[in-house]
Amino acid sequence: MYKSKAPDAKHPFGAHWLDSCYQETLLPGSHWDKIKEALNNGLAQKVEKQLEHPERKQMIFELLGQDFGKRYFPDHNPDPGLLEPPAMSKTEKDKLMLEAQSWLQNQMYKIANEAGCHRVLPGEEPSDTIHPDMVEFLEDTHRIFSTGLDRQLFLQEEDLAKNQKETLQNKEVMTKPPSRMPSLFKPMTASTETTTSSDKPSTTNIKASIHNLSGEPPTFWGPQSDAIGDSIISILHRDPRRFDEIAKRLHGRQLPGSLRKYMWLDVLFKAERQKMKSVNVEKIVRERFGRAVSRGVGELRVKRATHSPINGLIENAVIETYEVTPSMMPFNYDAHLKEASRSLNVLYVYNRSYEPYLIHWLFPLQLAFRETQIQVSGEHMYELAMYLDLLNTSCFPKWPEVFAIAEKVMTTLAQADEELHDHLKDISQRNVDVSPKDFMVQLIHQEKTKAQAVLSTTPQSSKTKTLSKDLLSDPLIFLRKWVGEGFVGVLDTQAVIYVWDQCFMQGWPSSLLHDVCVTLLLLLRHKFMEASDYHSMKEVFFREPCKLYTADIQRGFIHIQNKGSPEDLPYMNRQRPITPAPTPVPKPKSPAPSTVSTVQLPPVGLKDIELKIVIPAEAVEREQWLSSFDISNVQLHVSVYFGSERLAYKWSQTEPAPLVVSAGTPSSKTHKIDFPDEVFVFDNLDVSQLDVEREMGSYPYAIVRVDYSTPGTSTGSGITRTLGWSKFKLFQHPSQTSRLSMTSQPWVMLDGDYFYTLHSGSVPESIINNLPRTPHSPGLDIIGNTSELAVQTFDPSKEPKTPVSRADSIESVPHWVPTNADTANSNPPASSPSEPFDIYIDGVNFVPDNATIVKVTGRVVKTGEVTDIPDVLAFPKLKSSTRCPRFDYRIAINEEGKAMDPDAIALLRVYTVDRITLELVVIGSCLVGLFEDIDGQRKLRVGGEQHRLKSGMPDLRNGIAALKMTDLDEAPLVPGVTLLTRIVPHTEEMSKSPLYQSGYYSSGSCEPSASERKIFDSYDKDQDFPVSVKSMVSLLQQKEGEKSPGQTEDDMMLWLQNRLDNKKQLAPQKPAGNLDLVRCVRYRQTVGLNINVHSAYGLPEGLYLHCMSRLLPGHTTVGREPTEEGHGKEYKFLTSKHDYASLQKAPVWLDDAELIHPYYDTSTSLLIQMFVMNAKYLPTPDHSTPGKVVAKDGGQLALDADSVLGWAVVPIFERDSVMAGQHFVPVMRGSPTPEILTEFGASTAVDVLKNHTWDNSSTIPGASLLVNVWDNHYTLEEHPPVLERDELLEVVGDVEKYEQAKEDTTGPAMTQLVVDCLESKVKKLGTNSDIYEQERKFYEQAMSETFYELMESALMAAGYGPL
Repeated sequence: MYKSKAPDAKHPFGAHWLDSCYQETLLPGSHWDKIKEALNNGLAQKVEKQLEHPERKQMIFELLGQDFGKRYFPDHNPDPGLLEPPAMSKTEKDKLMLEAQSWLQNQMYKIANEAGCHRVLPGEEPSDTIHPDMVEFLEDTHRIFSTGLDRQLFLQEEDLAKNQKETLQNKEVMTKPPSRMPSLFKPMTASTETTTSSDKPSTTNIKASIHNLSGEPPTFWGPQSDAIGDSIISILHRDPRRFDEIAKRLHGRQLPGSLRKYMWLDVLFKAERQKMKSVNVEKIVRERFGRAVSRGVGELRVKRATHSPINGLIENAVIETYEVTPSMMPFNYDAHLKEASRSLNVLYVYNRSYEPYLIHWLFPLQLAFRETQIQVSGEHMYELAMYLDLLNTSCFPKWPEVFAIAEKVMTTLAQADEELHDHLKDISQRNVDVSPKDFMVQLIHQEKTKAQAVLSTTPQSSKTKTLSKDLLSDPLIFLRKWVGEGFVGVLDTQAVIYVWDQCFMQGWPSSLLHDVCVTLLLLLRHKFMEASDYHSMKEVFFREPCKLYTADIQRGFIHIQNKGSPEDLPYMNRQRPITPAPTPVPKPKSPAPSTVSTVQLPPVGLKDIELKIVIPAEAVEREQWLSSFDISNVQLHVSVYFGSERLAYKWSQTEPAPLVVSAGTPSSKTHKIDFPDEVFVFDNLDVSQLDVEREMGSYPYAIVRVDYSTPGTSTGSGITRTLGWSKFKLFQHPSQTSRLSMTSQPWVMLDGDYFYTLHSGSVPESIINNLPRTPHSPGLDIIGNTSELAVQTFDPSKEPKTPVSRADSIESVPHWVPTNADTANSNPPASSPSEPFDIYIDGVNFVPDNATIVKVTGRVVKTGEVTDIPDVLAFPKLKSSTRCPRFDYRIAINEEGKAMDPDAIALLRVYTVDRITLELVVIGSCLVGLFEDIDGQRKLRVGGEQHRLKSGMPDLRNGIAALKMTDLDEAPLVPGVTLLTRIVPHTEEMSKSPLYQSGYYSSGSCEPSASERKIFDSYDKDQDFPVSVKSMVSLLQQKEGEKSPGQTEDDMMLWLQNRLDNKKQLAPQKPAGNLDLVRCVRYRQTVGLNINVHSAYGLPEGLYLHCMSRLLPGHTTVGREPTEEGHGKEYKFLTSKHDYASLQKAPVWLDDAELIHPYYDTSTSLLIQMFVMNAKYLPTPDHSTPGKVVAKDGGQLALDADSVLGWAVVPIFERDSVMAGQHFVPVMRGSPTPEILTEFGASTAVDVLKNHTWDNSSTIPGASLLVNVWDNHYTLEEHPPVLERDELLEVVGDVEKYEQAKEDTTGPAMTQLVVDCLESKVKKLGTNSDIYEQERKFYEQAMSETFYELMESALMAAGYGPL
């Protein structure tokens, strides 16, 4: 029943149950019949246009098959001879077949999109509509597959049960399998300090039963998981493109055996496969390896490859390694040892390489590719040696990277656990007694000279001890050994396989190895803290990791990969010391003591809950009930958990109230909901019986679920749906904050005001059980990812000092309001310069994205007889808008009535804390004239005024007294930011500031530009920017680790003033810098960015070339589905228009900028490849119509690998913003390697290029590209000043040589390419003829269209999809 057959047209998967499901979808009358009919009709229409070319027509019909031809083209007469010799050679036929296949694939793609029947793959642009038949087909296919899988697993379980029964019946005649060898490092029994009187099995008994199991250990998988693994392999054989998707979904999980073998092999051969396409790579690599081994046997003069000249050395090393390595001990028997040593011998014969660490690398490969009966001779050893070589050359990090990983781990440890880091550094220098041979490999690869010095000294000499101590006592050397041996030397077998599964699934990134190191270090924290000198520290590094439970390592690793707090990791080690459980005693009648042990939880409360629910427009279209969303139907469900055990839960009982709702946007609607009277109090939280959860490092946390109940109707009851949920900690152990040892300490409540993300949908089981999170498509989300929960955690026994920060009624500020003359006329009469007056600071409008809290400072200059005028220092109101903060500030001037200079000026500046760098900077400045001419006299400039801010300071080299109102005119504008001031005659009482929308302020100079209107629209839609100044203060405090629970508004205002204090925040005599104008507006995907490939320099002459640009997404965005608007798709585009007045070696392109909308990732970059079209243009005799484009050599026109002149890369993001500027980037020779393309996805372009060596063989000397990049919020004319970015030129080569190439204006122009195509008599006239002008247009049209078609065909053939 379970036997499979070789795949064919009717059985494409080769697996019985999968093929059965496939055939069921093809039954007559199925949804697929309707879809197929629509696709065939569309394809027939496309094919009809290709019938004028006999050879092409014959090839298309051969590819489509006879049935298609007979049905849609009954008059077609096939002529196979057209494609056979002598009419056509085999090479020409193969080329024609490839072209026809690419064309058919392209047409099917277009037809499916047009018909709404295209299944959207990751990275592709979704269709506007999906045909109803396609929706039904997908749903039906899912049902068939799910049912088939359930049936298959059920039948398999029946077979397994039957086999097990037969095994038990025959038990007395069966030979008992050999028992597992005990580990020298992991005890056969385990115990803890905890005992309980519970009826359930104690942890001690559970551990003992696990460790007392006997028999041959399983090979890390079972038949059930293998069945699913085999099915996945069948799917991958059918569609290998799903590999990355499957690897992502299996993240954090251990692989079934069959799938492990498949996926490991796929990764091992990946680098070779990228070098050799359209061939049987595995066969070629095997043959190449075999030839090299045969050659090595002859060169070394040995009889067989399994017995090399260093066979004795290898055998001794293998035996010694297996005797002391925990993971290898269960496999320390002759057959396995022989397999290892012989495989290493084969590798030595192959390339003369042998290192002790290769024994460790080989071990997981032996397990993964283990034969049913391990052979001691034959091909298996050769295969293992080949796999080991591929691992070494293509997968495992090189030694410099291993050292970098170790350095980064120590840096991470210093940040996450400073106490442990300093402790390791300290004890590593105590009682140092090192053995250089333990670390010789790691040492040699790091510092060869120093390593040789250790080897050359006399044993036990003082020099040896000094060198050894300096080089080998640092904890770094242990981490290098961990990573360098692939953790095989220190982990148990199960954990080794688990870690290597993760490495292969993710492609061996250094970040993964880093996370494994951090996980192990923090899981063993208590052991390291108990170590007192170098020897005991070394014992922990070498002897303790293998004792960890694999499940604990898995849990910790997933926690780190999911960006969890490193502080939680020590508590995930179930073998750490724990607090003894209390002896049960009768409950006292009097209140319990105030000190609460870790098995008791004090009461905890939640109050002042606010919700921000963002409902996307596409969710409303999909879920009609959202169109009539009523906040009164929203209800909260709060549960308190300890680990996976729920302790208590409660529902909200009060009516929610609406807060001020921000303006809706076309793409979403935001509801802000308050529960002002709802208080959740949880007491009597008993965790004394949860010993297993405590040992697993569990902690108390809450899950708040937001439900929505639609009202019932006459025909049925209402339905309750879950909108979203949020999980957050309620307590933490004191050792997580004070780093104390883990003793009987009370839990510390995390009281205070907090903001948490509200996730869409029901609460996933993985959130409670800490399982690996499977990535999901956001397409069915009900609420947007910017939804938020605000909550105050409090101690019910104490009265909180202040209520939670909430969004008060905040003035909604319009983008711009023209001056209202009626309102302005209400000002008091203007006074003379000798009368007192007041300057008011009323507000700042539209603080930029990279600003946070603000203050306004200023000074009045040219004061005449008036002295001792204090400087302006204004701070915003905490309850005003963060984006448009308001002030209650005035400064009285000339209260004594002295004569003041009528040309007096106030210089005002607005300061902020940069949101990214957290540095104190100046947003901008403005000059305010205090007096003006009225009827020939200087009078006070009475009234309100709106001032644009300019970046920088006026020129003060002639002294501040020489300041003029025009001194900032040439300074760059700060986009959208304005300052509101008032000047009025002095009054005893402060007057209230008018509303901006009243038109009181003179605003003529501040009317927004087109770019500023775009910016303001983005501000309106921004749901992430804190609403109030108070919430921004709280966010900054939390970001800087200075948030104090229970602080008052006075405390927050004092903190704001100190944080903006120049003397406290800046070094002496150091002025504040200017806010980066390029980052004033953060990147928003809906708005996008513009890219313009402008020109090149230093290229060879005589070439017709264009650039193909392709986005390389960063690692955090790879595989993400495009948005509903199509944003985030795969972007690629071409240049097509030359400036024919430019030089051939410095061509300029006139194409419009390309607008793209990629996901944000600092590693995202633009790859630009320069393609040369080896073609010539043949004009028509009468020059009246475009001519033809043919290959120069008379062959077939095509773009292939030989057509690539060079490539360049352009970074596009930094610090939440577009990396706007004129990018001058170097041109590298040929095509980028697959390895470097992978690096670009993981690191910034600068870092990647720095990690490689570049010379004249890898670059085109002096050649560079100019690429303009800017945020689409701006027009190019209104963009703030940008820099020429040439940092990549500095990384790759000599900047002066690139500059010389840019300044070289000699050589033929592009026009000469056109002239050379013309007949002699016209050619003599050069560019001075009407024929030239006409042919230049024809040349550009024909060449660019041909280039486009060839590029699209090349892309389709390479599997990239059409342009």
